[in-house]
Amino acid sequence: MRIPEIVPLTHDLFSSLVELEAQATNRKEKYQKALTELNEHVSGVEMRINQERMTIKGRLSELDQEEQVLQKKIREVTKKKLDASLHNAAFDGEAELQREKARLQEVPQERTAFNELLEDIKVSPEEDTRFNELYNIVREKGQKTNVAMKLRAVELKRVFEVINAQFQSSNWNEGGFSFDAALSSASSRIYKLQKGE
Repeated sequence: MRIPEIVPLTHDLFSSLVELEAQATNRKEKYQKALTELNEHVSGVEMRINQERMTIKGRLSELDQEEQVLQKKIREVTKKKLDASLHNAAFDGEAELQREKARLQEVPQERTAFNELLEDIKVSPEEDTRFNELYNIVREKGQKTNVAMKLRAVELKRVFEVINAQFQSSNWNEGGFSFDAALSSASSRIYKLQKGE
């Protein structure tokens, strides 16, 4: 088949492939958009949880430091109290000592409460519901994209098979004319005529 004979066939040959290509591209874009929305949601949830956890961990760290400062102050004030007692001197730090001891006793309860809060920081039911909605949308769009890509691949294979069949049946070979077959045919015919056949 010659090129002028192939050209009119190209529209019919490629129109279905072009349509399937556009469909697949469109579905892939919708899938990518939905996937981006899902990932943004997950990132938002992750950011919220991380910020809340960091805030509580920061407060726990402050609590640890406060506990160390209180223990140090209690040791120092207790040492002054003992020193005053040994020297029969007056000690006026008793109220401060009792305040610091009372505060020190509150620290473990606060630590427990903060740790419980830390454990409670999770994905909220609303965030989970939204994730499931987005996940299902992405999954559905991914499946549709997959179907469109498979249809496109089947059509692409069919087009290549048609082109290959046309190429194989032509006398054209790698851009050059296959003249050997034509010469062989002519030689065979003239040989027969020369022999009188």
